[in-house]
This record gives sequence, C-alpha cells and structure tokens, in this order.
Amino acid sequence: MSRFGIFGVGAIGSVLAGILNDSGEPVRLFTRRPLSRVRITVAGKTLDFSANSEQEGQITAPPPSWLFVCLKLHQYPAALPFLRKVTGKETRLILVRNGLHHGEELHRHFPENALTGALIDAPTESTEEGYRCRKIPELTLSREAGIKLQEVLGKTELTWQFTDDFHTDSWKKLLRSAPTGALMALYERPAELFREREYLHHYRLLLKEALAVARADGARIEPVFETQCLEEVKHYPPDKGSSMLQDKLAKRPLELDAKNGIISRLGKTYGIATPENDRMVSMLSRV
Repeated sequence: MSRFGIFGVGAIGSVLAGILNDSGEPVRLFTRRPLSRVRITVAGKTLDFSANSEQEGQITAPPPSWLFVCLKLHQYPAALPFLRKVTGKETRLILVRNGLHHGEELHRHFPENALTGALIDAPTESTEEGYRCRKIPELTLSREAGIKLQEVLGKTELTWQFTDDFHTDSWKKLLRSAPTGALMALYERPAELFREREYLHHYRLLLKEALAVARADGARIEPVFETQCLEEVKHYPPDKGSSMLQDKLAKRPLELDAKNGIISRLGKTYGIATPENDRMVSMLSRV
C-alpha cells in the first residue's frame, strides 16, 4: 500500500509524482479527471510513468499516511469535499502552495497538527508532452516537520531546506514571485520583458511596496534582499515564464489572491500604501 499521495497533479504535483516514483516510492494520485500517464523532464532527466489516478467517488483503498496537497489557494473551496474523503485521522497533509498562512484555509476541517506548510522552488512549464522543470526542486519546511518527512521519504532527487522562520521564508518566496508573475501575466510576455527599463522600473515599485508590507508583517528581510531580487530578475533566462503567465494564456483563473492580493490587503491592515499592487489586482481581475 502506498504511504504517499498527491492531491492535485498539475505542474507541481507532476514534479513531485515523478520524483517520488523515480525513487521507487509508490504514490497515489488524486485528480478531478482521469490521468493515465505522467511525463515530466526535471533538470534534463525525463520521468515517464503510467498512472491510474483516483477520482472522487472511486476511493476504495485506505487513506495515505502522507498527502501532498498541490493546489492553488483559490482551488481549495471546490476541492475540499474530495480532499476530506481521501484523508484519515492519521493522514499528514503537506500543503505545497504559494502565499502566506499555509493551513489557514483548512483549520476548520482538519486538526492543526495534521497540517504542514511547504514551499517549493521548482520553475515548471507546460510542454506538448507534459511538463518541464528547469532545476532539481527544493522543498522548504519548518525544521521539525521537514526532518521527519525527509526521514520517511528516504533518498530522492529533492533538495531540502529546513527553516526556523517559515513565515519569513514564505514572504521571501512571495516577494520573488508576485511582482514578476503579475507583470508577465499582464503583458503576456516571459522574463525577457525585464530587459527593458520600463518593466524593470515597474517591477522595482511592486517589490518596494511588498517589502514594506512584509517587514510590517514581521518578516525578517535583510536590506540586501531587494538588490538580490533585482539582479536575479535581470539575469532570468529570456524564455522563463511563470505560473500566472501560463494561467493567463490558458484563460484559467489567476493566483491573484495569494500573491498581489494579500500584499494589498495586508498593506491596508498596516496602513501602508500599495498603489502598484492595487493596480495589478484591479487590472488582472478583469481578465
């Protein structure tokens, strides 16, 4: 019987499914629609395996011990009935998503000690055959939970980061992804747009607002972080995309609420003006 399950097999779910399967760890896949195959290239290595995903109403086996929940924040409400059916009293849920306050959306439905937030650095894009992840994924969890999960998983291609300040690390990931993702989605262009001064200027304004909100919210962001982010953006591969850009081009709902939306809302809470992030939320909400 599989100890591990993955709930939501999109880009990130496929990355984790491929890596776990490649390590010899059987994994159950829970999806809205039937999925018969997973094919993903991770750092140049192709992982391709047959899958027999399970849908709501077709669950017969006992719940997995560990369940990676790979959903975007706005997908949780519709997925909750299915999610409750595939978990048991002993199931640990690893919530792999962007944004802040992991688990807040599930505290009313699951014990707090069953929920573990996780961040993943795995730049992944759709291809004609499946997905492509540009690097070996890095999973960040709180120290205690991360060490336990690593021990249970054993040797995999994942790299690990254990943190004593998950709140700050969540903010750092948000600071890196929200400004770039919003601009790419708005202008429907990959990272090559940041080689133009106009867009780099907009990026810096978005980042500055978000940094002020992050620090007011208790995140410990080093003064050099802004410069580091600017340098990273300038040196992105020109064809690098973002999940928001992919969703915009595919006419799917955007992950606004977990990114620029929460920056705007917390800005109001702390009395910090965020006109650039407000504008992004307004403009992207119309599409």
